[in-house]
Amino acid sequence: MLLYKLPLNRLPEADAKQLIEKLYHPDERFAQGYLKYRMDVLGLPKEEAWESTQKELRENIDHWLSNLTDPQMHTVGMLDGDVYTPVGLYGFRELKEHKKGVTLLGVIREQNLASELQGKLGICHSLSILDAYRSLTSLRCMFLFVATEAIEKNYDHIFFYMSDHRLKGIYERFGLVFPENLRFPDTKHLVGYYSLTPENLETIRQEMDAQNFQELIKLVS
Repeated sequence: MLLYKLPLNRLPEADAKQLIEKLYHPDERFAQGYLKYRMDVLGLPKEEAWESTQKELRENIDHWLSNLTDPQMHTVGMLDGDVYTPVGLYGFRELKEHKKGVTLLGVIREQNLASELQGKLGICHSLSILDAYRSLTSLRCMFLFVATEAIEKNYDHIFFYMSDHRLKGIYERFGLVFPENLRFPDTKHLVGYYSLTPENLETIRQEMDAQNFQELIKLVS
């Protein structure tokens, strides 16, 4: 399955709204991850966890519907002729420009991680794809989109955080590390980062060549 990317602010407004509503639907991955986080990690009873999950879904929908022109948000989708159908979403920006990123900067200082996390720091957030299109291949493609942008903008480290702790094993396959002391002080989200070291850059370039990745970017971006 080939995925393409297009900035959220270049989608027709109706298509952008529809994508947001679909991604945060109670039957989709965001809801499943939020619910499992509340039950398995926070230990909430199912009814309370589901009520809290529905609240967070609604808050996210309202937030993104009010920020459809955010230039740092990107969609991924299918291309059939000239018709682009968005099926996923992610955001990527400098760490200090995101609320959770500001918190992480404080954690990095407090945990004496600054020496190993030097340079330009970015954060990937709100990454999800509709369940019908979800696979290891599609997640890897989305990761490559993020990594490619990070390379182009001279980032040194990319941070990821997520509610669904089951994703740890998948992201470790991509090269992310999850230090025990890299945690939010007020939540139990899973936090990891990917370093754009020479070795990792070479791995990314090999994957891009194998998938003719630059051509996928040029077609839609």
